[in-house]
Amino acid sequence: MILLHNGGWNNYNFDYLLNMEIYETLTPAKKKSYDNILHRTKKLFYVCCTRARENLVVFYPEPTQEVISGAQELFGKENCVNLDD
Repeated sequence: MILLHNGGWNNYNFDYLLNMEIYETLTPAKKKSYDNILHRTKKLFYVCCTRARENLVVFYPEPTQEVISGAQELFGKENCVNLDD
């Protein structure tokens, strides 16, 4: 199980990974570091996902609709489950 939680990290941001529209909402200062943070986040996510031997569960607490859409694009809509339902 992978828990995607930003937790105040400065070098990683899972919103950047799953929200394809987030760049336009960033301040100019955050736009400068966006590419570097996205690259680090992708590398961390890749390592986490490739360690699963049989089953992989990715949990994102309180996702926005943009994050849900990004997850559905990445994993396929049929593989995304709303646990609140």
